[in-house]
Amino acid sequence: MFDKLFRRRAVVRRHLSSPLLQERLEYLQYCANQGYSLTTLRELAADLLLIQNLLGLATSSDSLGLAAVQAGVNRWVHRRPRPFNHKNGRRGREQVLSRAVRWLRFLGRLRLPCEAPPAYRSLLEQFVDYMRVEKGLSGETIQTRRWYVEDFLGWFFRDHNSLRQITITDVDEAIARKGRDDGYARLSVRAYASSLRSFLRYAESRGWCTRGLAALVASPRVYQHENLPVGPPWSDVQRLIATTEGSRPKDIRDRAILLLLAVYALRSGEVRTLKLKIWIGKRACFSSRALKGERENLIPSPPPSAKPSSAISRKRALALRIAKSF
Repeated sequence: MFDKLFRRRAVVRRHLSSPLLQERLEYLQYCANQGYSLTTLRELAADLLLIQNLLGLATSSDSLGLAAVQAGVNRWVHRRPRPFNHKNGRRGREQVLSRAVRWLRFLGRLRLPCEAPPAYRSLLEQFVDYMRVEKGLSGETIQTRRWYVEDFLGWFFRDHNSLRQITITDVDEAIARKGRDDGYARLSVRAYASSLRSFLRYAESRGWCTRGLAALVASPRVYQHENLPVGPPWSDVQRLIATTEGSRPKDIRDRAILLLLAVYALRSGEVRTLKLKIWIGKRACFSSRALKGERENLIPSPPPSAKPSSAISRKRALALRIAKSF
């Protein structure tokens, strides 16, 4: 997980050697399954280290109340060198506090005060029973939708006392704040909107709210492969490769590495494990250990007698010839 989020080895080692490793990994994986972007996960991983130090989570297994969590975050705020009345600073405090509460709730270590159940509790429980009994949804789907709907109802009932007061403006604002304030990726915002749409459809059938709201809930469009990383333009890659022109061992090594990364899309760890093998007929191929699955990848090379027919095949042939200098 951490090697995907951070490039610097020292940062990865710090996250791996810090306390509560398994708990942090489980929570980050849970958030990743909810569709959090890599940027948000990277910030969250850093905040988890901060939170566990502020609250002493590694030195005690006791649960914490909201007052203790707020006091820990406030101490961190006052220790900061700059005044914390700036807009970004205020948002930073609220973000750390929100993430601390969510992580403690995930760990089962958040101690909530004994109080009357919220007004929406019965609505939420009936919706959960509907998903389980009538819809037959999986436990994971029910848990996810329940979490989203409870988050929405908790926000809505702060300023309202009945679901009959809900309008599409309230729903749109709730969806917008997930991306604006909570840093949700579009995939997560779409899942949030889908859960609200399902809940409102059920609420309409029970007469809890105005009919037609569910059909008006809009979710962001998610494009195919939009979360895949985008590489630099090929012209920039060519300029980078051109900087390794020369016969020095360093230039030959660097050029081979760049070509393997650019042409074969190998990871840095796969380049480090690269070996040359010989097939039948003395046809060479690459062998590298895949970082996922611990399997061996074989990458065939062009036949020795074949003439390169394209820029890519010429670069593959060149990479093969100079890979011997590794």
